[in-house]
Amino acid sequence: MKKQRKMGKLQLLNSFLNQVGFKLEKYNVQSDFSLRQKQFFNTNQISLILDVGANTGIFGKKMKGIGYKNQIVSFEPLSTAFSLLEKEAKKHINWTVFNYALGNENIKQIINISSKKKAHYCC
Repeated sequence: MKKQRKMGKLQLLNSFLNQVGFKLEKYNVQSDFSLRQKQFFNTNQISLILDVGANTGIFGKKMKGIGYKNQIVSFEPLSTAFSLLEKEAKKHINWTVFNYALGNENIKQIINISSKKKAHYCC
């Protein structure tokens, strides 16, 4: 009887939420990738993420969003993307950003961005 009543309340709540564009759903490690990521970082005691080619910080923001509290170090050579990355990183603790690319030589290089058909200088 209690289980039926609980199920009725859940259905009633979902009915209301559906009307405003939401759905209440139970999730677990098998069905939710973000939850698996969080569990992976916790289980393996990951204390540092290197985000190379961080762009605007999408990956770092996602990691902070799933509850990752340890250090993230992001590298982004393009100034436009870097300025957005820097703004995002300032909203979170333990997130450091650098405006350069990583490589095996300390040189200035042209970065070709095919979607914009422009060359950008970095580093």
